[in-house]
Amino acid sequence: MKNLFRLFIPKSSAAIVFLAALATPAHGAASTEVLVTTTKFGDIEFDWGRDGVYCPSCNGGDGNNRFNWVDRSNRLWVAHVDFNTGAIYPPNGQGVLVDTSAAYFSDFGNGPEWAFSQAGSQLVYTRYTPGAPITPANTGIGVAKMINGSWSAGFAQSGLGRITPGPSQSVGDSVPLVTYASGTDAKVYWRKLSDPIGAEKQAPWLSTGLSVRWVPNSSKLVFVNGAADTVGGRYQQVFLFDSSTNALQQLTTDPTEKRGAFMFSAPEFGGDMVFFTVSARIRLQIFRFMADSSGVRRWILIKTVTAPSQTPYIATPEPFFHNGRTWIFMTNSSAKGASDITVPTQLALTGIDPATSTFRMLTDASSPVRLRQDPEYFITGQGPFLYYSRAIPGTATSSPVNEGVFRINLGLGPRTQ
Repeated sequence: MKNLFRLFIPKSSAAIVFLAALATPAHGAASTEVLVTTTKFGDIEFDWGRDGVYCPSCNGGDGNNRFNWVDRSNRLWVAHVDFNTGAIYPPNGQGVLVDTSAAYFSDFGNGPEWAFSQAGSQLVYTRYTPGAPITPANTGIGVAKMINGSWSAGFAQSGLGRITPGPSQSVGDSVPLVTYASGTDAKVYWRKLSDPIGAEKQAPWLSTGLSVRWVPNSSKLVFVNGAADTVGGRYQQVFLFDSSTNALQQLTTDPTEKRGAFMFSAPEFGGDMVFFTVSARIRLQIFRFMADSSGVRRWILIKTVTAPSQTPYIATPEPFFHNGRTWIFMTNSSAKGASDITVPTQLALTGIDPATSTFRMLTDASSPVRLRQDPEYFITGQGPFLYYSRAIPGTATSSPVNEGVFRINLGLGPRTQ
């Protein structure tokens, strides 16, 4: 889930990002990468069944073990994951054709996202007007949902001129919330997904280059934005915005650049709120809202995770929860540029408890020299698997060579709670 807002960009010829998945052996050893399909996927996203709660009767009997992706022809597809084995079906990902006018993920920096609610899962995404020139006025927020067992796709109410929607993802919501950007300037907005554009509200920050995410089971947004320090410098810092009260808090202040943030309730800490961010590209910083030595509850840095010196740069960290613990997976690289497609990348996993050392490399120097990108998790009946894109790295004159989708079993065991 990227949720990276950008200004309007026409269809680009950016290098293709390829997808793959994994499987894991003993602690401390590199994982075995198992090929799932050679289809070129870009930015797949899983339905809420990825959290290990399989519901075959949900979504009108289509289940919740689904994933979506968009191909280079702007076709939006929905297919399934076998909950018991982690295999995808059909193997080429072309299960059901949902729309033929969806923006490819690299056009705006993010592909379709699942919006969860009591009414079932929907897809929200940047959509082009069928048959019309690709302009900001003809580009908007697409919504696809199942009606009587069939997918129906179109624009959200008054959705033209808006791009890169990021929905809330709480299954218990009566109506999903959605945040999005303007197609012509750097403004961020939010509203209920079912509301007309006249009900939208503007956020008190600009969107260019930012990562904006809903805090689960809340109306709050966590994001990064530039902020001045006490000596005249300016760094990307983590902020929290309450869309119901307009309260805005700056959560970090140290003079280093922050890249993205996730906030959630941590099961191992009795439900205390936690957020993490990447500082200066080399430190994964984990903060907990807890009482300090004087009894005052505030955000406290509880753990800093670094990668091996051979691949010190951290990118795309995301959390998941399994058997009462929080896990964070990430990519590691020797290249400071997160989008450098000429340098191989590795995968790693860590917990958040400062009392326990859980960091481990999933792939390392003993693994094939490959470009691994866009990892996503799905908790199967066997336990959590990680899916990611794998390719032979590109060069100054050639693009990466796709190898397909692989699978790693993270070795954490089946779900027990």
